[in-house]
Amino acid sequence: MRRMGKANITIKYVTWRDGRPRFWPSKSQRALGYKGKDLRHGKDGAWFSADEALAWSKALGDELRAQSAEASQAPRLKTNIAGHTISQIVDGFLAQPKYKGVEQVQGRRRRKARARDTVRTYENAQRRLQEHRDGLLWNSPAATLSSRSLERALEEIEIAHGLATTRHVRALLSGAFKWACVQLNLRNNPVPAIELPVPEGRVRFGTVKEMHKLVEAADHLGRHSIGDSIILGLWSGQRQGDRLALSMAQRTTHGILFRQAKKRGAPLLIPEAPELVKRIEDVEERRRKDGIIRPEMILDENTHKPFASDWYRKVFKVVRDFAATGKLPKKTKVATWPADKAFTPLASLADFNDQDLRDTAVTWLALAGNSIPLICSITGHSEQSALNVLRHYLGYHPDMARTAIGNLVDWYDEQTG
Repeated sequence: MRRMGKANITIKYVTWRDGRPRFWPSKSQRALGYKGKDLRHGKDGAWFSADEALAWSKALGDELRAQSAEASQAPRLKTNIAGHTISQIVDGFLAQPKYKGVEQVQGRRRRKARARDTVRTYENAQRRLQEHRDGLLWNSPAATLSSRSLERALEEIEIAHGLATTRHVRALLSGAFKWACVQLNLRNNPVPAIELPVPEGRVRFGTVKEMHKLVEAADHLGRHSIGDSIILGLWSGQRQGDRLALSMAQRTTHGILFRQAKKRGAPLLIPEAPELVKRIEDVEERRRKDGIIRPEMILDENTHKPFASDWYRKVFKVVRDFAATGKLPKKTKVATWPADKAFTPLASLADFNDQDLRDTAVTWLALAGNSIPLICSITGHSEQSALNVLRHYLGYHPDMARTAIGNLVDWYDEQTG
């Protein structure tokens, strides 16, 4: 309120002190992330006039009403705590906007939406819970679930689906119970008492022979895009998502400028090796023949559009299995058998995944004699991550030992020559 003679100025959300407007948030507004501040212009520091303060107040009111409307549309569970099942708290937890791809903005507080891979992991864990003993755990009352009962259920899930999946289920339940304790005043949380071992790090890298066979299989089935992705992965060391998002416009005279999504778009300039240049030229030639004009480097041959990550994984698996067995699934939309061509499979590829291309790139770079910092300059790994990949294998590789002794002999000869 501001006194002007006998007139009083009252503006919602605005407090007048010494004729100057200020904002003092209420308790509920502070909970949304708002903080007190002087209502002044940023450039010259001049205080808002009454008209400017009124306009600011209206804008804040609109913002608060929008947040209130969003909150009212969020799914709500009944307040009867005793009646909540695990299915209800998990569904409520996953119904939060951040798991629906919605960024949360509350005043100055911002929270990004959860990554699609995180959501997919939770959705898979949700299905494992639903399937376990025909829904026995899924429909159990959350308030009465004991740590021992949950531990037995997780043991059974591990036997059926493995440790990695079980850890995902535990992570989902941990998040859901924490959410329920805050939002629903649930007092029982059996998850913290349960510890699971950490799976051993999986490192699988491909030999040159294996990688040639994998690309050959992709081309043999007419799935050249998978071969393109394999070559790109081997000669750049980049993650699947960054490869699938790569645009031809990211090629420069100095190399390919990747933007690593996992590192919030951190740039990484990678020179093009001759093998990669040749493959990209093949891509451009195929596009010219088919009359396709698209900016993306990797396109699904069937749709001439970029791959969705789930579909890419399915296509890669069919190609990989074909490379290992020489056989296609009886029913598949991925590829058809080219009857006029023979193909000799390579069984060792049966356990190779697209994610292993990144480990392969790291390993090949090391076998070529590159130091850890040089490897990281290509792949974008931290030095510790690169070491974690290499320590599983390179200490036993005869080529590394021969290179090391050869370097030592060269150094010794220089010193004694």
